[in-house]
Amino acid sequence: MKTTYSKHSYCQAAIEFTATGHVDMDAFDENHGDTEVEVLAEFYNEEAESLCRPLLEKLGVELAERNQVEPVADEVSVVREFHQYTGSKSQPLDVSFFWGVGDWENDGVLDAGNGFDVRDYGWDENTTDINDKPYEWDAADFGKQIPKEKDFISVCQKELAQELRFAFGKDSEGISYDDGVRYLKDKLDSMIVLHRNLYLENDWNAESEKWEWF
Repeated sequence: MKTTYSKHSYCQAAIEFTATGHVDMDAFDENHGDTEVEVLAEFYNEEAESLCRPLLEKLGVELAERNQVEPVADEVSVVREFHQYTGSKSQPLDVSFFWGVGDWENDGVLDAGNGFDVRDYGWDENTTDINDKPYEWDAADFGKQIPKEKDFISVCQKELAQELRFAFGKDSEGISYDDGVRYLKDKLDSMIVLHRNLYLENDWNAESEKWEWF
């Protein structure tokens, strides 16, 4: 679960008139104005969010009052929103996201459909999957095999290191700073959710959205 606080600046649409001088109600109904959204804070920890919430809510009141004195929009507010992670796409997040195959081709952790060398990630050359079954690299459905947890983590660590360089503006020609940061956060969130689903399913309470470690 992620919680965001965003500054919303709403500007009402300009009123348009017909040739007869009356308000154009059709244009009025279709144009609801524009809202500029600026993300102020993102929280991935419930305790940290609860500590900062009073300050951010106070900021919302102050921004609204300041807008009354020095208007920058018709309405200014701070909006608190919750985000449930299921991956960056609508399909379920499964091991194919790790391999970057099927629906996750070109958008996963790896791009194994174009080749994968276990030595690039420090895997044992004779490594097996979570069920101790040898990988069938040439099989059409090898992307359904789940790696051992230590192998999963080693891949994520290396891939995130590269994504972090993009977020820092390194090796990222053609990618904006905001896009690099957003992509890094989205991929990290997806990795965490997939790791939970594959290896920690029994420790996660989906109803309360909290870990149950004993």
